[in-house]
Amino acid sequence: MVGSEGVEKFSDQARQYLTHTQNIVLDYPSVTCPIPAAVQFCTAIYGIHRSGTAYRMDEVPIPLRPLLESPLSSDDEILTGIYNALR
Repeated sequence: MVGSEGVEKFSDQARQYLTHTQNIVLDYPSVTCPIPAAVQFCTAIYGIHRSGTAYRMDEVPIPLRPLLESPLSSDDEILTGIYNALR
């Protein structure tokens, strides 16, 4: 799961299902995951620690530049590492 902030909005049945599965969660350091996670990675924040792209409501892309340095990996770096380890 990349980002767990919206889990509270899931149906009761979906949240219940997540409590009975093995979960890998990628989330920002300040977010407390509302479901049990077998593994949780704290990741850098795009537009704060990493460059990226945000989209306005009218689908116009806005490039993001990092403001601060962070030792945390990005979501992409974590997912690429998991993918390469499983290949």
